[in-house]
Amino acid sequence: MTTILGDGDYLVMVDGKVLEFKHWDEIPDTFEHIIRFSPSIPPEPHTPEQHHAIDQIPDIFKQFMEKERASSHKNR
Repeated sequence: MTTILGDGDYLVMVDGKVLEFKHWDEIPDTFEHIIRFSPSIPPEPHTPEQHHAIDQIPDIFKQFMEKERASSHKNR
C-alpha cells in the first residue's frame, strides 16, 4: 500500500486496545476498528505525482475498511 503519501494520524483498535500510528504502513494487517484515518496532505502547489497519490487516498481507505470487515468476520 505504499505511496508517496502515508504520513498522518491513525488510531486503530487492536486486541481491544487503541493504538496510534504515524504512517499507514505501520497499521497491522489485522485489527478490530479504524478509529481515525487522517493522512497528511502536502501543501499546495502539488506535483502531478502528489495529485495522483492524493487521488488514491479513498481507495487506500477502502482497503483498510475491507481489512476491518475481514477481521470482524473472523471474530464471530
